[in-house]
Amino acid sequence: VINEIFPDPTPVYFMPNAEFLELKNCSAFPINLKDIFLNDDRSQYLLPNFELKPNDYALLFEQRDSLLFKSFRNLVPLEIWVSLNNLGYFLSLSSKYGDILDSVRYDWNWVKDNNKYAGGFSLERINSYANCLKPNENWQVCPLAWGATPGFENASEKSIKDSLAPRVIQVSVDYYKNVKIIFDEYLFSIDSIQINNTWVHD
Repeated sequence: VINEIFPDPTPVYFMPNAEFLELKNCSAFPINLKDIFLNDDRSQYLLPNFELKPNDYALLFEQRDSLLFKSFRNLVPLEIWVSLNNLGYFLSLSSKYGDILDSVRYDWNWVKDNNKYAGGFSLERINSYANCLKPNENWQVCPLAWGATPGFENASEKSIKDSLAPRVIQVSVDYYKNVKIIFDEYLFSIDSIQINNTWVHD
């Protein structure tokens, strides 16, 4: 998943004066990034060869900024960078087969601390395993004075309890017999639904 976003490095406090993205492997097995695309609203970028261990992090940044990140771990420099918009941007990860693995349209208005709104702080995912929350409920500005936690667990990380299962509120079928199902809460992906426990009746 996309776990931390650093779109506006200035004013510079303790972090490098460069943008970065942090990815987290939330699965139980290693994942090689060479099979994954990073996408924005306009382009698609194939990530380089890097094996990301379970429950570990990868730090993505523009290759020309490599010296700025030399003291960090799990570095994945990219020759072509996505150039993060300070105010907000759409980002997604997809497989080589086109399946969306994760996505977020971040919004700098998620920063509720006026002292941090000018920049120099990252947006952190609060719970990397929570997949039924709206993005604005699962992201916040880094609470630490040094601004970010690249390559390590987010300072914002905490358990978010979601004890209510999603409920279907509307079902429709179009001309091509595609079924559209609307739930009463945000679903991260089709993996959120236990297909084996799902039935469709006439």
